[in-house]
Amino acid sequence: VQLMWICLECRTLYRTAMSKCDRDGEPVIEVRAHQNKSRYPLLGKLVDDRYHLIGGLGQGGLGTVYLAQHTRLEQLFAVKFLDLQIVGIDCSKEQKEEYRRDFMKEARVASLIRHEAVVRVIDFGQFEGMPFLVMEFVPGPSLLQMLTDTGRFSVSDALSIARRIAEALNAFHERQLVHRDLKPANVILDPRGDGRLTLVDLGLVKDISG
Repeated sequence: VQLMWICLECRTLYRTAMSKCDRDGEPVIEVRAHQNKSRYPLLGKLVDDRYHLIGGLGQGGLGTVYLAQHTRLEQLFAVKFLDLQIVGIDCSKEQKEEYRRDFMKEARVASLIRHEAVVRVIDFGQFEGMPFLVMEFVPGPSLLQMLTDTGRFSVSDALSIARRIAEALNAFHERQLVHRDLKPANVILDPRGDGRLTLVDLGLVKDISG
């Protein structure tokens, strides 16, 4: 379901279709998200009195990712919940508590990453017993979507994308962290081109510093 349009540069939101931002003239693209409450049961809820969950962005790993609008900033964010039941993981109470502790610990260390090709971690906490991680929302198609829609990349484009992914991963390794969920669906390509991309979904980041 189409929700709104967003400027690729300043992140201004628009409720009606347009091609360029009124503020800076940069391209504006559609933002789409799922509205299926059976798959995304938290839709419509307000997290920490500021993150209004307005759509579903996907499921995988150990949780569910929602599109959220900040009630005061009017900006979009991606909120990932550690939701073992909905992704079909059956484990004991002790295992669930271990997952919860690990998720909260790794959310904290994920906020240490500062790199233009890595999504920023904004906040984390618990809501209705589920830990959550708040990341900036990155508009644009995923690498998976582009591969599905357009097929094989040219050699130069493929090398550019691979190089940028390697630079993003190096930012993790310099801080003794591992992403652990690298896949085409977690690489967002900037629609403006030039090889710009963002590595997203830091919910499984692992601290290996000891």
